[in-house]
Amino acid sequence: MVSIGLLVSLAVLLYLLICFGWGTLRGVVKARVRVIMIAASALVAVVACIIMRNSLPSTSETLALLETQVLPMIQDANTGEIMGYLELSPTLLELVLQLAAGLVLPLVCLVLFLTLSFLTWLAYLIVVMIRGKAMKKKSKEKKLGRLRGGVWGLVRGMIAVLIVMVPLCGYVDLAAPTMNNLANEGVIDASDPTMQMVMQEVDGLKNSPALSVSRVLGADLINNALMKIRIDGQNFRAEDELDSLVVLWTHISDLGGSEISEYGPEEAAVIRAIADSFADSKLLAPIMGDVIYAATDAWMNDQAFLGVEKPEMGDLFDPFMDELWFILHGDAKNSAALQADVRTVASLIATLAENGVFANLENTDALLASLSGGTVVKDMVSALGSNTSMKRLIPQITNLGIRAVGQTLQIPENPQAVYDTFLNKVATSLNEVSSMDAAARIAALTPQLDSAFDNAGIVVEDDILDFYSSSLIHDLIDNNPNGTVTSADVQAFFVLYADRAMAREELSGKDTTVALGEVRSEDPLAGSIYANMTQEELEKCAATVLAKVCYELAAITADTENVAEVAKQIATEAFSEIMEEGSAAMEAIQNVVIEQPLSAETVTNTASLQSSTEMNSTVVTLDDLLLDITEAAETITEETIEKEAEAISSIFEAAGTILGDMTGEGGSMEGMDLGAIAGSVGNILDSLSQTSTFGEDKTAGLLTAVLQSETVRNSAQLDMETATNLANQATSNGGNYSETMGVVAGSVGIMDALNKGEPLTEEKVIELIQTLNPQTAGMIEVYITENRLIGFGLPEEYAGIVAKFITSLFHYMGNEDLENYEGEAKALNQILSIALAAKDADENKLFSSEGQDDGVLPTAKVTVETLLNAHAIDYALIQAMTDGEKVIAYDPFQIAQYIPEDSQEYQDCLAAIYEYRETHDDVSDLALQALAAIFGVTLELN
Repeated sequence: MVSIGLLVSLAVLLYLLICFGWGTLRGVVKARVRVIMIAASALVAVVACIIMRNSLPSTSETLALLETQVLPMIQDANTGEIMGYLELSPTLLELVLQLAAGLVLPLVCLVLFLTLSFLTWLAYLIVVMIRGKAMKKKSKEKKLGRLRGGVWGLVRGMIAVLIVMVPLCGYVDLAAPTMNNLANEGVIDASDPTMQMVMQEVDGLKNSPALSVSRVLGADLINNALMKIRIDGQNFRAEDELDSLVVLWTHISDLGGSEISEYGPEEAAVIRAIADSFADSKLLAPIMGDVIYAATDAWMNDQAFLGVEKPEMGDLFDPFMDELWFILHGDAKNSAALQADVRTVASLIATLAENGVFANLENTDALLASLSGGTVVKDMVSALGSNTSMKRLIPQITNLGIRAVGQTLQIPENPQAVYDTFLNKVATSLNEVSSMDAAARIAALTPQLDSAFDNAGIVVEDDILDFYSSSLIHDLIDNNPNGTVTSADVQAFFVLYADRAMAREELSGKDTTVALGEVRSEDPLAGSIYANMTQEELEKCAATVLAKVCYELAAITADTENVAEVAKQIATEAFSEIMEEGSAAMEAIQNVVIEQPLSAETVTNTASLQSSTEMNSTVVTLDDLLLDITEAAETITEETIEKEAEAISSIFEAAGTILGDMTGEGGSMEGMDLGAIAGSVGNILDSLSQTSTFGEDKTAGLLTAVLQSETVRNSAQLDMETATNLANQATSNGGNYSETMGVVAGSVGIMDALNKGEPLTEEKVIELIQTLNPQTAGMIEVYITENRLIGFGLPEEYAGIVAKFITSLFHYMGNEDLENYEGEAKALNQILSIALAAKDADENKLFSSEGQDDGVLPTAKVTVETLLNAHAIDYALIQAMTDGEKVIAYDPFQIAQYIPEDSQEYQDCLAAIYEYRETHDDVSDLALQALAAIFGVTLELN
């Protein structure tokens, strides 16, 4: 089959031969005149089209033309949607206009040339009619007139061929690479025989002699003038931009059928290709910049963009995405910055897709698992660090990690969340006790109220909690017309309390004459049971009376005689105004014993519960931990980026480890091992404390939040106050957080074993002692309290002595240089074994027999030597059991009842102590007497 290119070339050749022959027949004069006319027609056509090319209508005129004239002519076209896209981008509209003009003008040039050729042919005929004979005679007189006429005819033919070939050259030059790109991108099927034939014909035509000669004659020059794209003073090649648009469109089409949750390695490769396509075009960036600017503007204002809602990626990723929209919006009008942003975003999306992150957006657990594995976070940080604009997202990744840890450990989001939880907890507790009798209500509510205060980080003295319970019950249950207590009622209670308590000049500096409710511009009681009360009724509410009582109790000084009687009188007189004498509520109030003056902080702390913004809570929330994006980004440099990447990656790794411990086989939040949390969190803290973005202060706050979290407190059996004090002690001097958290886990583990009656290994104790320092020892001192030991089963009357002994022991070990870790550990283990024996002494023999292992402890002799050879035990014995001169405590573990004086164990213990005294001159009698008192043994020394 003969190719089109060959046919066109043969046709051109035949036409030129005809022109040559016709020229020889006309002669040189006539042929020359006709050439001048044809050349003039070509010149006029080309110049006219160039003028039209440079006189295109304005953007607004083009939009109107497209909307009213062009688009309605296109069948089935979605005019509104097309106009929406075009209106977004002036650059896109300009490109469409320029491309349209570039495609039309070569045809216009041809039509204009043909029209002018016809008109000039008529003019030529008139000239011939008038001057024909003279022209013919003059041609004959010319030397070689016929041949020269043929040459002029050939010139005429070449001019005509040139103009005719201009549109054909231009279209073929656009079609050939476009079809190849479409085939390469899979848009058209290059294996289809028909398509193969078409592509071969187009390529053949492009390289045919006719078009090649036309290009040499000037077709390319004319096409460059007519088909060029000129935007903002710059010229672009239409074929280059069209190729880029085709590649971009095909890549976008490849993604069109996939949900973001389905993105994987294949989609990642497409995204990277999209970013690469920007480098091949000078116009894609400004066009996409216009679109991105409009899209991000809509999404930042929570609006849809051309029907597309803002992409949602879950609670963890949404803040990151919001920051990304902000950055892209700011860079959209800067082509260089936008191209860099697109490449960075493509790299991020590809990294996330390749690691299966998008598939887990709806599942927080799976999402953390995918982020905590491999190098995905490091790769993200490294990609962002190379882009000045995108560097702002690095702190957002840190915040994403902090949120992940927060969700895993149940760290509250913000003060409002803490406040709402408190109000709901109190309201729920009140509704739960409402059906009980009067006396049972207070007994049931007080511990619930204590827990609510503690979880909210509100420090309130335990002695007066019954006052709060009685007051809440009086106002919100007994006098509640609605029957059900709401969180609004609870808040209003504390609003009333605050108005009266904080109106006291001594506490707040406010005028004491301020009436209830007048200190705020808005009505704080709206929606509560107090909403429609008169001023007189508000004065008689229990919340008002409670404020008065607490204020007057706080005014009592340490010099006041009979503090308890004075406190009882204050409470009785105040509450008797609203409660009946002899009622359960009044009896509960009168039974409260206040031996120490009430602190003013208790009043101000509870008064702060009037609103979340004023709440005086010790709770550290995620809002306190999250980084200020702008400030943090400014501290990141090329030198620090690697450290940031390592630190941020460690957050996700730790969160993943903690999550795995909680969700793995047998894992649960309630039964989670604190050691697992401590190890993971310690690594996070050490990494973060060294970064320029997070730093020491935030790290200390994170440690506090971790210890305060519900997960850790449940695992370690901590109340909020103890957790907060532990954190304050742990962060007092910075240091190694891994070791600090290890000490927390170790000490809690030892106390937990004590509580469960489990044996301790000396290796575990040695490990704990080796990591002790003043800071960590102070944490143990905070943790070991009298109430905690009572909870472990120690008798209440001895718990104080035991707590002092253990805290003194750790204080010494943390502040002194110990030489014999093994000996100290053995002694500590034996002391704890004594405590274990105190719980189950009726089932265990205390001291082993010689050569046997039949007791809780070794033989009496070995036990005494072990304890007295340990300097820490010696120190702790004297601190806890004596006043520095004599023993003030006896038998704290209640051992005496199990080794009475007539028992062999008693005699063995006594003999061992006397023997140790005779062989060790450096031991003090006070230490010996203190040790004897531990076992309930009476020592008589001269």
